[in-house]
Amino acid sequence: MNIYSGKVKQGVVGTATEFEDQSGKELHVGDIVIVWSGDYIGTDLEQWTPTKGLTAIVCDEDGPFVMGIKNCGFDDEKWRIQIVKKHWDVIQGEHWPEYGFNYL
Repeated sequence: MNIYSGKVKQGVVGTATEFEDQSGKELHVGDIVIVWSGDYIGTDLEQWTPTKGLTAIVCDEDGPFVMGIKNCGFDDEKWRIQIVKKHWDVIQGEHWPEYGFNYL
């Protein structure tokens, strides 16, 4: 099964990424995630706010990334990634039009 952004293939579901979410769970292509944005990191005012909506782990010729924050990478301290649904729980034909990805 593959994950698509619209009609563009964005990776093979289940491919390991060598990265983990904020709780230490391994991330795979096809995992549905929520991204948290941090402010005042490392201070007493540190706060984390979830972004609006869900996204997914995808992959292109440059490697895996979180759809929507590709240029930030997995290790950017301003972002946290939390798994909402693992790739093995996704079913073929599942479609998330409001977030721009689907599985075929």
